[in-house]
Amino acid sequence: MDGPARKEPKRPRGRPAVGRARIIEAALGVLDEEGADALTFRAVAKRLSSSTATLYRHVEGRSELLGLVMDYLLGEADGQIRAQLGANANWDEVCRNSARISYRVMSSHNASAHLFTSRFPLGPNGLVIRERMLAALLQAGFPPMMSVNAVAMISHYVVGFAMQNDATVSRSTLEETFLGEGGDRYPATASVVHLLPRPLDEEFEFGLDLILQALNNGLSGSAPPLAAREH
Repeated sequence: MDGPARKEPKRPRGRPAVGRARIIEAALGVLDEEGADALTFRAVAKRLSSSTATLYRHVEGRSELLGLVMDYLLGEADGQIRAQLGANANWDEVCRNSARISYRVMSSHNASAHLFTSRFPLGPNGLVIRERMLAALLQAGFPPMMSVNAVAMISHYVVGFAMQNDATVSRSTLEETFLGEGGDRYPATASVVHLLPRPLDEEFEFGLDLILQALNNGLSGSAPPLAAREH
């Protein structure tokens, strides 16, 4: 005869259960408000009015927590990317939308890009974005090595720009620096200071255009598309 069923410990009334979804949500809150360095188990537990021991029941450690947050953000990006792309999107559309949307998602969460500087995104959402770009490039006829390097370059470009999102300087500060006393040492900058600073999003789009144009130019001297080689 079976023994009595083990009773689950009662949770205080009004306090929702702690699971991975709530842990990730709390971690994003810490990230947005306090930055990447503040994203610790202790900070997340405090935000949940819980304990680090409770968090360890769902997440192995800080490394896994950071990976989960990264993949959550890339999942947010992937949903928007898929909504933008048609069934027959070409390599330029796939790479452009993947870069643009990933940049916007990272920029919308303060300091999140810093998480991507020390670890490779191995979660399913990050891998599917990379797979989509790589497949599009290979299908278009880019050589494998060029395709691999292109995906890496675009990924690093996105992270680098997203990290600068809150690094701003006013035009008055620039004019004081380059048109004031001692500014004659930088005549080229002084001649265009009225154009500075440019909006970061504008700079991002300019650079992305250059990258994709360069890839398109490189494609003209490479092998024919995979589909053509199969026939």
